[in-house]
Amino acid sequence: MKRIKRLDEFQSLNEGIFSSLFKGFGGTPGRKGKLESILKDLKKAREEDVDHTISVEKEIWNTPKENTPEYRFTMTNLNRQARTYSSLKGQEINSLIKDANNIIEENPKLQAFFSAELAKIEKDTTEKLIKNLKPYKEKTYLDELSAEFDRLVKDANKKSSIYDEFGSEESMVPKIQIPEKVSNDVLTFLDMSPEEAALYCKNLSENDLGNYYTQIKTFFYDLQYKYTSAIDSVRDSIKKAKKEGEDWLIPSLDKEEINIRYYMKKPMDRLRNRISTIEKEMKVRRHV
Repeated sequence: MKRIKRLDEFQSLNEGIFSSLFKGFGGTPGRKGKLESILKDLKKAREEDVDHTISVEKEIWNTPKENTPEYRFTMTNLNRQARTYSSLKGQEINSLIKDANNIIEENPKLQAFFSAELAKIEKDTTEKLIKNLKPYKEKTYLDELSAEFDRLVKDANKKSSIYDEFGSEESMVPKIQIPEKVSNDVLTFLDMSPEEAALYCKNLSENDLGNYYTQIKTFFYDLQYKYTSAIDSVRDSIKKAKKEGEDWLIPSLDKEEINIRYYMKKPMDRLRNRISTIEKEMKVRRHV
């Protein structure tokens, strides 16, 4: 019977999303829903595999044992059917996991979610297998299966705990929201080219120049705090993953840190540039 492929065997690439300079970042809406649909199909395929195995073992048990060619042919045929069916289900499961892999794109939140749910499916179906095979399989086989089940329970609990620690967001990249106190005029100023912004500053009154400066600096400090907090959170998660032996999670966390740096850099640079532009204008006016 084919086991569900472990998530640490996945290979994927998270390109990320950049909607616009001052709009929100984060996970793609609906990706978790798509994974949930795939997980339902995975669970169905795994349960069908388990049910078929149980059915074959029951038929083998109930077939009168005889030292005849007919009996040997029947046993060979039943075992061949079991292997063929399990192989087909394995192909179906691998195809579904490939689809999930394309959706996850090394997003650590989605990766942890999918890994936890896969572990639960494997745990539950293995438990069902143990309960139904007791009358038909030898004690040694059942003991091995029980030991595997105990490991799966620990694995499922551990992965669920990791997923819960990520919180409700699909991505660790902070969402950028424009503070309420930032006026539309300031937003227009932020959208200008550096040359346009410098010229625009020259025509602002002292009061307006000061207001622009305060609003933009407040916005910048807010982004800077979110940036620092996000980076610290990713690095803490990496340390914990290393400590607990969850190496499968580290590449996606490394990628998430790169995403944070990349997506936060442009808006922060834009705000920093406008602060510098205003400070230059203020300096010129002080020396006039």
